Amino acid sequence: MLIDNKLDSGEPLKLICDKQDLGKRIKLIREDQDLTQAWVAEKAQVELKTYGQIERGVSFPSFQTFVGICVALNVSPNEILIIDYDSYDVDEEKFRANLRNKKYMEMFISKLIGSSK
Repeated sequence: MLIDNKLDSGEPLKLICDKQDLGKRIKLIREDQDLTQAWVAEKAQVELKTYGQIERGVSFPSFQTFVGICVALNVSPNEILIIDYDSYDVDEEKFRANLRNKKYMEMFISKLIGSSK
């Protein structure tokens, strides 16, 4: 499930609030960085089985585990939880290309920074 939200500029964003979407987002970011589940689980200080359940959308991570995953993936919680509305409902290849596109990420981050004011 996604919750629609708006930036101060009125541009729509989606916020992840569903364990399946959260797991998918974490998995795509991990795979884009060519990291293994075992490596992220170790760095996040969580059991591999638990980490796998999070990626598969079986369970939500605790707050502490979520922060550990963010640190392991070197991303902010916003980068996982807030989705650019126009790019979420696209195929995985386009989504991954957006993650690798520096200009796109700079634009996305500037929107997030602007939304926190």
